[in-house]
Amino acid sequence: MDLLLFEDSRVEQLAPITMTRPAYAITCGGCTLLDLSSKWNQASQTTHVVIRDFLAPLESARRDNVCVNQLPNGPTLAINARLTSSPAILGRLDTLAKSEQSSAIVRDGVVLAKWFPNGIPGDSSSDTTYDELLQSVVGGKADHEEECSAGELVTLEFPHDIARLQLDYMTDNLAFLVKHGGHREVADGVFAAEGVTIADNVVTDTRDGPIVLDEGAAVGPFAFLRGPIVVGTGSRINEHSSIKDGVCIGHTVKVGGELVRSTIEPYSNKAHAGFLGFSYLGGWVNLGAGTSNSNLKNTYGTIRVTRNGQKIDTGMQFLGCVIGDHTKSAINSSIFTGLTIGVASMLYGTVAANVPSFVNYAHSFGSVTGVSLESMVTTQGRVYARRGLEQLECDTGMLRHVFEATQHERAGLEIAPPRFQAGRKASRRQTR
Repeated sequence: MDLLLFEDSRVEQLAPITMTRPAYAITCGGCTLLDLSSKWNQASQTTHVVIRDFLAPLESARRDNVCVNQLPNGPTLAINARLTSSPAILGRLDTLAKSEQSSAIVRDGVVLAKWFPNGIPGDSSSDTTYDELLQSVVGGKADHEEECSAGELVTLEFPHDIARLQLDYMTDNLAFLVKHGGHREVADGVFAAEGVTIADNVVTDTRDGPIVLDEGAAVGPFAFLRGPIVVGTGSRINEHSSIKDGVCIGHTVKVGGELVRSTIEPYSNKAHAGFLGFSYLGGWVNLGAGTSNSNLKNTYGTIRVTRNGQKIDTGMQFLGCVIGDHTKSAINSSIFTGLTIGVASMLYGTVAANVPSFVNYAHSFGSVTGVSLESMVTTQGRVYARRGLEQLECDTGMLRHVFEATQHERAGLEIAPPRFQAGRKASRRQTR
């Protein structure tokens, strides 16, 4: 059986997260859908994916276990890439793939999974577009369709769903990862892969879920860890950190301070003191020392978020921030409750509103300006070099795509470095 993950049209609602990654690469509940499905379908070395055209070069260059925008030839199980990763869905998908006729699981007209016992009809030549490939997968009626209830197969609809669903799946996902990952139990409920180092005086609490440390992860002295927690390959938890209650740390990440129920994608840093709670950080994010977010309103009411100019009541009492890839914050930045920060932006001072992509946000200092594409390309090259990665054309192409796609969000903003007016006035007073 071949496995195919496809992005549907609703994936745009997950921006800014999906501006730089396919939906199957979003970490939710401890792992990505790609990780889960690859470990489940080990008979196949490659997972086929149907993704938006601008993502194809990046995925082809950076992943060696996916076949991008090509339809497989044999029997194929197609899975919506917005499905939340959970071992609980595998039984339903396995049953679907045993049918002798084409079958689909749908909800409100959206295809969640579809089985093609005779292969997917359609063309996947080099000039076939994403829209054409998607139509081959979801178009046409299956011989048998099942309507799925909202609680059976859950999809990500908005970025805040990640924080909302985090604890629902973490324990099962971590058990699945331990079963397929070669970890050993080094303490009660603490599972470590090869090369993990845990300093003396680390305190762990696994009563509410396990702690899983992948290959080469390190935990510094006097850290407190309360599960469920997963720490990716080569990541480091600094000394005196407090990591608790549903934290997912990707590979090659440095964390410090206090983290609660948050996801940090690979190559990001929150290495210093400061609080991050009920939040999602994309890749290549750096939070300066003292950066903290709010995840609870002073009224203790449910949190509303603004999406495309419309207010949405999340129904959540606790919700922090969503930060897109390549965004950085200055020291002592403060981020208000339930905000969304775009890709490749720079944060200074108090952040009290959503921030578009490619913006220098220093509103509390009297300055909001645009970030130039050239500046971010240069910064990307520098941070890649620090991690020993070569900056490829597809990496700069991704930044260029996001910059062009979000130009309307920066209408009227000057492309210029931030100007700290309050700071300059204070400086003049001190020198008189």
